[in-house]
Amino acid sequence: MGEPSPRLVTRAQLRSYLQCTVTELEQRIAARQLPGPMWGLAPSDPRARWDIRQVDRMLDAAAGPAATVESAERHLDQAFGLR
Repeated sequence: MGEPSPRLVTRAQLRSYLQCTVTELEQRIAARQLPGPMWGLAPSDPRARWDIRQVDRMLDAAAGPAATVESAERHLDQAFGLR
């Protein structure tokens, strides 16, 4: 059994996870498309860590309707003109 994935990741690990450049990462954080690092540290601080779950939640929200049954039903109802 392998080691569990870390919940808190460094800037380099986050860039690797997102497959983006330093500039793209900085732009997405500045545009609030991605969360900033934990504990109020600057993104460029070597001690900065990102909560990968928070990153995933923001990516999920940007991808479209929330993944709950209720929101999916609302989305479909609206798409079919039922609401």
